[in-house]
Amino acid sequence: MFCSQCGAQNNDGASFCVACGAPMKKVTPPQGQQFTQIPTPPQYGQQPQQSGSFGEMINDLKMSLTTPGGLIAFILSRFNVIAIGGALLMFIGLFPNFVSASVYGLKIGAALIKGGDGVIVLIVSLICICAGLLGMHKTTIACAAVNLLIIFIDIADISGSLDVGAGFVLILLGGLATIAGSVMGIMYAKQGKKLPLQK
Repeated sequence: MFCSQCGAQNNDGASFCVACGAPMKKVTPPQGQQFTQIPTPPQYGQQPQQSGSFGEMINDLKMSLTTPGGLIAFILSRFNVIAIGGALLMFIGLFPNFVSASVYGLKIGAALIKGGDGVIVLIVSLICICAGLLGMHKTTIACAAVNLLIIFIDIADISGSLDVGAGFVLILLGGLATIAGSVMGIMYAKQGKKLPLQK
């Protein structure tokens, strides 16, 4: 596929030209002729364009910043938002009450971040977010499983007089969403497809 602006050859299905960043339109040479690519040096002060899938992603990001709502569309098209959203829920779940109890009519609670296990869940959640951004599905599943194991061990250690709080629920839902999103990502990758929101 060739760029209609500069004539550079691009991968089939590219959204933007890797050489000049122009939106791609399907252009074919006239019958019996071929396009000859003439390399053009970058102009003074201009960064050379990236090539390959990372270069295309950078060009898509640059172009998305110039269109309304483009950044959100770029994020939704490139990353497994279900797994990353679940990892963010696990992170947020550290701060509200993990458990609560009624003492003399007052509701008293404790957040998981205040305990020793909270630091472990915090670190594992951050690793899970980074792994999700990098598309490391097996790592996100492992991180979510570790966090779920920790919260279930903590709940098993608590006596029956305490109630679970919003923190427990957020970490539980976040862990399940992370695992579901990552399993979906693995299944689509095995079929050679991308996730429904990915390009």
